[in-house]
Amino acid sequence: MRLGLDVRQVISIATAVATLLAGPRVLADASEHAASDQSWLRQKFSVTERARVYSAEFFHPTLYNRQMNLATIEAARAWRFSSGLEAQLRVGFAHTEGDRLDPPPNGASRDSTTTGTTGGLDLRFYVLDYRRIHAFVAASAQYYWSPRQQFPAGGSGINGLFRTGIGIGYDLSPATTIEVIYRNFAHVSNGGKPPENPSWEGSGGGVALRRRF
Repeated sequence: MRLGLDVRQVISIATAVATLLAGPRVLADASEHAASDQSWLRQKFSVTERARVYSAEFFHPTLYNRQMNLATIEAARAWRFSSGLEAQLRVGFAHTEGDRLDPPPNGASRDSTTTGTTGGLDLRFYVLDYRRIHAFVAASAQYYWSPRQQFPAGGSGINGLFRTGIGIGYDLSPATTIEVIYRNFAHVSNGGKPPENPSWEGSGGGVALRRRF
């Protein structure tokens, strides 16, 4: 008895059989890769430390026509990971004092004194852990909300607050660390275009108390 199969049909049948035979191995390989990825994530992003951080920072202006100082007092919940990365959720208060030197639109007052709340995310990466000393780089993205008060004058009462810097901590005890941070850049902006977004930039630093739990 002859089978009426041409070359293409033979190739199709052979491919199907090979797929069926290789299927279990492919699934096994995929499972191994998935397990390896999960293991890598656990290795790099397992939480190694939880802490509360209380900080105070002060900034002076770096733009000649924005002569306002900015101060913040904040509390944060921190999670440090085995990779050296740390995430902090921050909330607090901010206060500004000073004037803008260029005239605001619509003849508004130049006074940019405000008081409001802050909140957002701060990320750190630790570059050194040596005995009681810890060095890190940091960057944060937060909001600054000063209801019915424009910052700077002529802007808005809701702004983004961005900061970058470097810092060092010293362990006073196994549970307590004192930190000093230098902020090379701080920026406040409502995301719009001038003149509705006058913006502000500065630099400064601060201190923090860290309590592990």
